[in-house]
Amino acid sequence: MRFSPTRAGSGSGLARRAAGLGLLLAASAAALPAGLLAPAPKADGPAPHIVFTCRFPGSQPEYYRIVIASSGQAIYQSRPTARQPLRSVRFQAAPATVARIFAWTAQLHDFRHPRLESRRKVGFLGAKELEFVQGNRRFSQQYNFTRSAPARRLTGFMQGLATSGEYVLRLRQKMRYDPLGMLHSLDLLRKAWRDHSLSSPEILRPLLRQIEADPAMMEIVRRRARQLLRAFARHR
Repeated sequence: MRFSPTRAGSGSGLARRAAGLGLLLAASAAALPAGLLAPAPKADGPAPHIVFTCRFPGSQPEYYRIVIASSGQAIYQSRPTARQPLRSVRFQAAPATVARIFAWTAQLHDFRHPRLESRRKVGFLGAKELEFVQGNRRFSQQYNFTRSAPARRLTGFMQGLATSGEYVLRLRQKMRYDPLGMLHSLDLLRKAWRDHSLSSPEILRPLLRQIEADPAMMEIVRRRARQLLRAFARHR
């Protein structure tokens, strides 16, 4: 399935981007064998990390990077444009999230083989890179489009996680500069969740709890945050 990052200047970009990811993420979760949902095994030595990077000039954001360790420690970073500073969201990935990511990575032999880039001629979909890092061991592949099933599932999952991360960043900005726009942003988030377009809701939970507990927020905003938290809890 094609991933279409939104162009800069698109006001409803996150909603359109999220809708395009829903089918792929739902299929990815269903396609993962039940036996692969166990926590990622702990290896001797340094903890392994999976890194996903996407660069797409003219999209929003133009650059983002996700790093997830086998321990669940994770960070999402993005830059709206080349001239803007890097923004970061640190979070603790759920065991199921870690298990999925490392299971797909194992199927791809830690990105050593097979070749991910398809020979099929397609338009530019963003310069993507998957990287496995453990101490001095480092394997990576760059690709624009892949026909590998586990690579497509992993890519879709990471893109959904990036969508979740962008909502965190958007809500942070709304809280600070546009509190009256909070309800609209939360409604877009709720739609994205119902469309199965988000990965790793755990990245959103801390901020939603903060919104829910903030007496300065409008009651309807606090209630919407509470509803989302309940929806995420049912997902566990």
